[in-house]
Amino acid sequence: MRAGVVSSNYFSALGVDLAAGRPFTLDEERPDGAAAVAIVSYPYWQQRGLTPEILGRSITVNGHSLTIVGVAPPRFNGTMPVLSADLWLPFGAAALVTSGGDASSPGRFVNDRSVQTLLLAGTLRRGTSLAAA
Repeated sequence: MRAGVVSSNYFSALGVDLAAGRPFTLDEERPDGAAAVAIVSYPYWQQRGLTPEILGRSITVNGHSLTIVGVAPPRFNGTMPVLSADLWLPFGAAALVTSGGDASSPGRFVNDRSVQTLLLAGTLRRGTSLAAA
């Protein structure tokens, strides 16, 4: 499975409403928060019968149990359609899946500026020009 580690406003910034459940919270985004939650893709949900009971179920990622809190909408591929994710994790879960599970140490993903796996995307505030930004 491919996972994207994203901010709490990832879906709302892209103008995307979830098919089920809720987005991530600010607390779940904190790198030291060890947020054990995930949002799964619509195809992942579809393979499990589109049952509403998927919310609250666990999914295991690199040996760590995460609670499914949301489902992305159909045909949502994220910001990298060629490498579409099967699930999304908040930044607070990065330590669980990238540093051997030591939630007190966010690991290279968050702290090492030489790691080039973090891609940033943003939107312009309404009324702000590209030149001003």
